[in-house]
Amino acid sequence: MKRTKLIVLEMAMLFALQLHSQTPTEMPTGRKFYIQSAINYGKDNGGYWDIPGRPSASTPIQRGSNIQVWTLDDHHDREFTLVKSNVNGYYEIQIGYTINTRIDIQGAKHSKRP
Repeated sequence: MKRTKLIVLEMAMLFALQLHSQTPTEMPTGRKFYIQSAINYGKDNGGYWDIPGRPSASTPIQRGSNIQVWTLDDHHDREFTLVKSNVNGYYEIQIGYTINTRIDIQGAKHSKRP
């Protein structure tokens, strides 16, 4: 009985060490993509992230704008691109055609990976 418990404990420790040693997954960067709500996924053309007001080069995205969900159309304010962050293993979500505009989650904080 003690031997079985020891083997199970050893296996659990090895499993934990393997999980800790995994490297982050590389995400595809530089390609445009859409983000759709899981509620709508595979059901209809709704629930896509959208920046309100159809911003363009002449009417830029207002700082602090809230993301809404909307039906997919051909406007660039529903396109997003992953960009590598300065923090290793993290990515930023760039909005549409912009270069310096990113999605920011209010109250979000950087945390160190274990």
